[in-house]
Amino acid sequence: TQGRILYLTPTMNTYLKSALQRRLTATDDVVRRQIEMLDDVEIVEVPSDCMKTAYTFTEGCEIATKAGQINLFLVHPSAVITPEKYNFVNLAEPTAV
Repeated sequence: TQGRILYLTPTMNTYLKSALQRRLTATDDVVRRQIEMLDDVEIVEVPSDCMKTAYTFTEGCEIATKAGQINLFLVHPSAVITPEKYNFVNLAEPTAV
């Protein structure tokens, strides 16, 4: 279960910060409220434009007209990262040799 990543929009990250009790760190008169981990889950804030349900790739990348907003999703990297290399059997034309 370790190694999971929570991708969320800036709005959801704000809601999460408001909902959690957190430790404030003050250094050089600066207070940091950044949440980086929650119960061994890495938190990654992603721009809202990158978290839509549909895109149009006709000319570049555009958000589709009826695209919905994805607010957050939790994933383990091994579920989405493809293996680096496959070893396939070399298929050749049949021969009489």
